[in-house]
Amino acid sequence: MYHNPRRLRGALFILILFLLSTTVLATEEKLAIIKNNANQPALTLQIYNPPLETEGGMGAKLFQDVHIFGNIPSFATEDINGIEGDEFLFIPQGRNGVNGLYLYAATAEERSLSFRLLAEDRYLGRNTQFATFCDCDSDPQKEVALIHRHPEGNYQLVVYDLPTTIRGNALAIADVSEIGNNIVGLSAGDWVGDGKDELVIAKKNPDDTFSVEIYQPPHPISEDLGLPLLSYSNLGRDIIPHGLAAGDFDDDGEDEIAIVRSQANGEHSLEIFDPPTAVEEDTPVPIASDLSIGKDIAKITAFKTKTPEQSQPPPPEMVESADDNDSHSLLPQEQELIQLINQERQKNNLSSLTIHNALVAAAKRHSEDMAQNNFLSHTGSDGSTPFTRMTDAGYSYRTAGENVAAGYTSPQAVLAGWMNSSGHRRNILNANYCELGVGYVYKEESTYRHYWTLTLGCR
Repeated sequence: MYHNPRRLRGALFILILFLLSTTVLATEEKLAIIKNNANQPALTLQIYNPPLETEGGMGAKLFQDVHIFGNIPSFATEDINGIEGDEFLFIPQGRNGVNGLYLYAATAEERSLSFRLLAEDRYLGRNTQFATFCDCDSDPQKEVALIHRHPEGNYQLVVYDLPTTIRGNALAIADVSEIGNNIVGLSAGDWVGDGKDELVIAKKNPDDTFSVEIYQPPHPISEDLGLPLLSYSNLGRDIIPHGLAAGDFDDDGEDEIAIVRSQANGEHSLEIFDPPTAVEEDTPVPIASDLSIGKDIAKITAFKTKTPEQSQPPPPEMVESADDNDSHSLLPQEQELIQLINQERQKNNLSSLTIHNALVAAAKRHSEDMAQNNFLSHTGSDGSTPFTRMTDAGYSYRTAGENVAAGYTSPQAVLAGWMNSSGHRRNILNANYCELGVGYVYKEESTYRHYWTLTLGCR
């Protein structure tokens, strides 16, 4: 966030996603669930081991809840680079129904799984309803298939090559303008055994039952999807929108299908079953069924991650600030982050920033507030803004700004997150700033645990 008293440019806040975890035992398929959150304007991401016994339980969550802010009509995961486990793709929706595409690499470090922005396309058309990664053409790279909903109620399928840079562009390589109505889910898997993916689409039938159909991906000149290769004609009722996922949930080398149903009491249940082996096959025999997964389920997908090294964070140690005029003491993490920030500025031929007592006080106050009250925002729990906090601390600025983050376990990780976000990077490399303050707080029982605030200014 940047502020000049003579000119308010507006606050750019990009939430860097993160995931704090217990140890994950192997690179196996997990079940990622996104829930609506009635208590705040955020979605909650939870990850479980998939249940493998009929009428068994879901077991404990593998990770602490992650709150995702914004309108996210669809998301997907897939191993794009073949190294770090799955990447996350989020399709947020902005004003007037315009969608963007944001691709994040998920990296395990210590007890957390941090997210780093790899590529984005800020304008990807309108009214995207469903998304899935797929190996949909003849090249070795993964693509993304999206389903857009037209105002008339019909649906369009578009396959894109993924963008490769920040502020890049996703290139459409296939487009089917009409794929019918009443679609409730999209996923992909290899069920034919040719090493390529097929698309699986869940639809609501005229009698209010649901079907699942598996198709070859469209060619660039396809007018329609053609006839399904395989299908289940009747999966019963009450499958929720976005309640479809495909993955190797039982670790047998072949993909299965998972669906979520709504129940009369407001709860949701999960079923996992093998894919169909023929067209219009009858209802499948489930691998797992009638599994209660709670209320407010919004979306599911499969997710893989590699085992992180588990270690406890060191207890905070206090050291004196490098600034003799600063009455505040700095944690080692805070002092290291300041050194790393100045190194980045020096790489870009910018002067180093000096520590200022009031900026340190403002930063520490906000990190303590976020940790104590379990939130992440530029606005304090008392309604304060970055600029009122600086003023309250006694800093009379000519120009000022703030970066915040949570969940990053080290100075290197939080700086990398900020430098991979255009707005936060612009603050760090702003030539108009000459002083800074940093506040870091660790709170074990909070959602995010690690809270960081960077205050910047010049008088």
